[in-house]
Amino acid sequence: YRELLYSDLAIELTPGTTFEHIIRRSAERGYIKDAEGRFEEWVAERLSRHRNPAEPWVQQRGDGRWVLI
Repeated sequence: YRELLYSDLAIELTPGTTFEHIIRRSAERGYIKDAEGRFEEWVAERLSRHRNPAEPWVQQRGDGRWVLI
């Protein structure tokens, strides 16, 4: 997970780190294009998708990559 999504980041990914902490830090640092200009809304949407997984979707990363989640 770290290597795929956060290999170049200084995000704390130790056992016990909450998913919300991880996505908030990545969005705060500009690594999630979809969160730009709508941080709290994006966090709520992402947490909802995490808690209620359904169909996969594509997420644009800040470095220009696209990731199927």
